[in-house]
Amino acid sequence: MTIDQVIKYFGNHSRACHAIGLPHQSYYNWVRQGYVSINSQFAFEEVTNKKLKVDLKDYIEVMRERYEETKRDYANFKPKKGQ
Repeated sequence: MTIDQVIKYFGNHSRACHAIGLPHQSYYNWVRQGYVSINSQFAFEEVTNKKLKVDLKDYIEVMRERYEETKRDYANFKPKKGQ
């Protein structure tokens, strides 16, 4: 599920977080990460009786991007002399 789907269902981020027992600041972690955390997705699926469903596509996409960034960083890494 996407962040937008969660907000649309609950009306705002504060209500969404409250529904699964999280502080509203958790929303900002999702935004920073680029996806609703896996644990939160399972909790939302449960409290909405599966109206919102766990979907790992966003998570996988973000992890793939991070992997590619790491590969580029290592490819461009040049150790300093003496290291």
